[in-house]
Amino acid sequence: PGGTAGDSTSFTATASTGLSVLKASVLNGDGTITYSFTVENTGNVTLTDVALTDDHATVTGSPIATLLPGPANAVTLTGTHTPTQAEIDAGYVDNLASATGKDPGDADVTVQSHPTGGTAGTPTRTDIPQTASSDFIKTVTHDDTDGDGFLDAGERLNYTFSIENTGNVTLSNVT
Repeated sequence: PGGTAGDSTSFTATASTGLSVLKASVLNGDGTITYSFTVENTGNVTLTDVALTDDHATVTGSPIATLLPGPANAVTLTGTHTPTQAEIDAGYVDNLASATGKDPGDADVTVQSHPTGGTAGTPTRTDIPQTASSDFIKTVTHDDTDGDGFLDAGERLNYTFSIENTGNVTLSNVT
């Protein structure tokens, strides 16, 4: 409008940056947890050197050299974690990851992970089934002082007690 034929039209695009990390977990049969991280560039500019860190997991596939905008360019990384006894006793592991990348101006773009349906900074929870059980064994030996193979008055019986925690949670006040 207001120009003449052949004039160029100018358009100013506003650069926006954004990053999302969807974190899901699976408790494996061996008791370890496998995490999957879907890292998506939610802005409209390319991000570089996107590094994912997680205090609970060893992450494979990070850093991501170049992450183009859009869900079609999302990258999935994985990590594993072996729960501590304190986490097993609690019955769950709550965990966050974070990702940091560089925008075209070399500024950091950082975000914390979220579970499905959650917002950034919401921990991903993995429930751990708890089993409390024990095994108690009592054995007896006989001090056969006269060697006749029989228990006689005054001969001593010695008892040994063995208690084993056969579950996966810590037992306390065992008497």
